[in-house]
Amino acid sequence: MKSFLDLLREQKTEVSYLRSLIDTVVERKVLPHKRIMGALLTGSVSRGDARVGPFGLFIDLVIVVRDRRDIDLTVLLGPDEKPALPFHCITIDGNIGLAVEVVEYLELLEIRTKDEATIYAKYESTILFDREGLLKRWRERVLVVSEEDIRKRSLTRLLRVGYLIGEYRMEKWERREAWAQLNQNMNEACECFCEFLYCINGSFVPRKDWLVYLAFEQTNKPPALESLLDQMYTSASDRELVRRRHAALVNAYEWMTNYSRMKGWS
Repeated sequence: MKSFLDLLREQKTEVSYLRSLIDTVVERKVLPHKRIMGALLTGSVSRGDARVGPFGLFIDLVIVVRDRRDIDLTVLLGPDEKPALPFHCITIDGNIGLAVEVVEYLELLEIRTKDEATIYAKYESTILFDREGLLKRWRERVLVVSEEDIRKRSLTRLLRVGYLIGEYRMEKWERREAWAQLNQNMNEACECFCEFLYCINGSFVPRKDWLVYLAFEQTNKPPALESLLDQMYTSASDRELVRRRHAALVNAYEWMTNYSRMKGWS
């Protein structure tokens, strides 16, 4: 598997070009608008792994205002070219587009009430400009994960994995030969394990299509994580295969439990 760090190295030149495109848009069209408080770069360009593939690429931009009525994106950037999508989309260079989200500053202050993936998207963002310094203070105030946050969020995932792979639940569904349901239970347990890795590393949890991949980049993690996840995510359709998969999940759960004990959480 090609690692995330490999991609960052490979895409450095391309990402630099994409950054130059968005910097130009911000400088020429966004920054002069005095009612715009600031702008955040999110998504793959902010992360550093962006690639303009055969299906093109949208650069993700968040424009921050006090009131949505302060801005008209059609006037600012031109008509929305993809009205079916949730963001205002325009073409800026060939098959490279811009997807713009408008957010009120008060919404950013309340971001911790949203789902984890929404928080993570702002957590990995880059401040492009910050007219009053409020975005910098927002990051420092709202997106910091305390030790108590780490403990609570980690233990929530630990308890859920224990519930899902407990022998009571295993026997219940094995007796019915409900292999699809058992796999569903173990799929959720796998996700909770990955979420646990993000939590113990003081991070928020990305959306599911990044959940496993970015788990490998976390500092605190079990040895041979790739092999362990391969075993955990192998689908099973009979009792023997189910038990093999369950054994891998038990190993992951034991690692989670030992880590929690080492931290003095349980």
